[in-house]
Amino acid sequence: MLNNRITGSEVLLRWHHPEFGNIPPDEFIYIAGKSGLICDLREWVLEQALKSCRHWIDLGFKTMSVSVNVPSIQTRPIRLNS
Repeated sequence: MLNNRITGSEVLLRWHHPEFGNIPPDEFIYIAGKSGLICDLREWVLEQALKSCRHWIDLGFKTMSVSVNVPSIQTRPIRLNS
């Protein structure tokens, strides 16, 4: 049944570098993995997604959800700031 309500969103991470322009996700995720920053990047993305979802819920979107794609290698438990 259509009810014209927004109930969810998907996180799409993009990087616009000031010198090199748009860096595709497959490139910067590879670089983050090689540099040891992939866990920090993942935690930042998840924290930002949850903050956004909380904001939307506070605005009245009571059934809001957020989907985040995470590589299986990155599924170890994490601790997010509250």
